[in-house]
Amino acid sequence: MALYRVDLRSDTVTTPSPAMRRAMADAEVGDDWFGDDPTVNRLQERAAELVGMDAGLFVATGTMANQIGLRLHITGQGHMVACEQSAHVATTEVMTSASLAGISYRTGTDHPHGYMTDALAEELLAPDAYYDVEVIDLLSVENTVGARGGTILPTPSVSKPGTTALTRIL
Repeated sequence: MALYRVDLRSDTVTTPSPAMRRAMADAEVGDDWFGDDPTVNRLQERAAELVGMDAGLFVATGTMANQIGLRLHITGQGHMVACEQSAHVATTEVMTSASLAGISYRTGTDHPHGYMTDALAEELLAPDAYYDVEVIDLLSVENTVGARGGTILPTPSVSKPGTTALTRIL
């Protein structure tokens, strides 16, 4: 039996396997707007359980999730977010962020896999040496770096608050 490959470059690259298609066709459905879709409800409950939260929210795309996440942290127009230069929010979604949330980006890179490192976070969050007027409102750390083949940020990099410069900043 051939192994099924999950491609983490994008939420639209991996196509469903035959078993996934069967599961979708056989799933109980309802109206998730009214909270009546048992499959969505179970997915949200399981996701919340896995990450230790009270609740979860299913959204249809990674772009939708990113934009919701950004807007939860930023209100109004004219805000700056720092992230690795190949991060999805600052490449594919740059115009979406600008038009929907008034966000611009300060970006940089220092790792071949596109990870946000301690040194890069400190560099991006530092005041601009020449103008000293840019204020970073949010540091965005991308977990699966789509532009770098879907590489996954190692969990220890952000999982132990206070142990690295990056988590001290966060």
